[in-house]
Amino acid sequence: MLSNLVASDVLLAFGGQSQTLMDDQQLTDYLLDRPKEITNEVLDFYQQHPEELEMVTNREEIQLGILKYFFFIAVFFIGGARTTVYLLSDFEPNYFTEVVLEFIFEVGNAILGGVLAAFLIERLQKKQYEKNVRYKREVLRLLDERKAKQVKGTSD
Repeated sequence: MLSNLVASDVLLAFGGQSQTLMDDQQLTDYLLDRPKEITNEVLDFYQQHPEELEMVTNREEIQLGILKYFFFIAVFFIGGARTTVYLLSDFEPNYFTEVVLEFIFEVGNAILGGVLAAFLIERLQKKQYEKNVRYKREVLRLLDERKAKQVKGTSD
């Protein structure tokens, strides 16, 4: 078992494609940013599956996986609270039950709002990053052209 593949484990835990599961200790190590030992087993795995190594550094995949995870939690809270309210509508109203269900519903809405805000911010950052990369490439291209013209002008 490849228990040392924390990055791949995180991908699975948050919607990725890895085939291993994360245990509590691995999650704690990940959250506390503890370094993981790179064993021969890990090297063998990545030698056989080089595409998995790319997923380790793919920040966008990990973030989208985390957002999916929280989205489903929010939908579960909202749907569960509303379904329970509907199922209990035939019974005598209970103040405590109504407050708890309303609280769960509002927590679900807050999580959903946070997920949507994070998703929009992530998309805007990605667009800005891509725009900056295009700008940088264009500036470098123009600088190279200028340098080539200067070299050409001094050699004539």
